[in-house]
Amino acid sequence: ISYNSVITACETGDQWNLSLELLRSMKENQLQPTVITYNSVMSACQKWQDALQLLFTMQTETIEADVISFGAVISSASWELAVHVLDSMFLQQILPDIVCYNAAMTSCRSNWQRAP
Repeated sequence: ISYNSVITACETGDQWNLSLELLRSMKENQLQPTVITYNSVMSACQKWQDALQLLFTMQTETIEADVISFGAVISSASWELAVHVLDSMFLQQILPDIVCYNAAMTSCRSNWQRAP
């Protein structure tokens, strides 16, 4: 619980690198991260690559991703990745919530505004 609390504080304080370090530290100390831990770290991530890698890591560690996990990836993703992640949610029978849809639409809108 202490690690999760500090990781959540990292998200609030915009310290995503520290949240990744804390996750590594947990594993080094033989502490088992939970879906809540991963969700907090992914939400803190500012790079979609890091968030996506954490989602893959969850799957290899047999930690079941939930709607919050996918939403965290979508929130940091390009519109192409956001659409792909939404599609993979349906394939895994995880229904996107309004947060996921809003994040995907925001990503699409941001890219639309940058178009020439």
